[in-house]
Amino acid sequence: RKLFLIPTNSSAIKVIQTLKANGNFGVMFDTEADTLAQTFGNDWGNFSDILRKIFQHEPIELLRKTNDEYVSIEKSFMSLVLSGTPNQINNLLSGVENGFFSRFIFYDFPLSIVWKNVFDRTVESPDGEFHSMAIRLMLYFNKMAEKTAENENYAILFSLNPYQENQFNEWFSKKQEQLHHIY
Repeated sequence: RKLFLIPTNSSAIKVIQTLKANGNFGVMFDTEADTLAQTFGNDWGNFSDILRKIFQHEPIELLRKTNDEYVSIEKSFMSLVLSGTPNQINNLLSGVENGFFSRFIFYDFPLSIVWKNVFDRTVESPDGEFHSMAIRLMLYFNKMAEKTAENENYAILFSLNPYQENQFNEWFSKKQEQLHHIY
């Protein structure tokens, strides 16, 4: 079975099999680092060695007596994205000896302590705005579909005028510099 998004709550064997089925590619994404930490706590789910090999694109091999199963991955490519609290990270990374810790990049977002008024009636739910935008987008899509049905070579070219291009480049240049200083 192909699963580009591989669950963190998986057995070591299933991770290898899924990577193989995906052509050696995959992504693990979880909003709770605890899920992976708890999976590592099981005999069937401790695949930190596999994740370390994936990080280096090293070969991964599996041989099981049952069904004479053999899986070999020459080079693997997978990203692991987790979010969690510092305590959850401590549960996941028990030490630095096995090298698992060095395979992570950590982002820590400083909190601004600002109370959000949950009774603020001036803030509207974005649902209505998204719904009206979706309807407008569907109208544009239908017009494009009609034009394409009439003429297969029909295409729309979107471009900015020179002033807009300049504004675009200035804004993103400043944003890039700002993000570089922050992160």
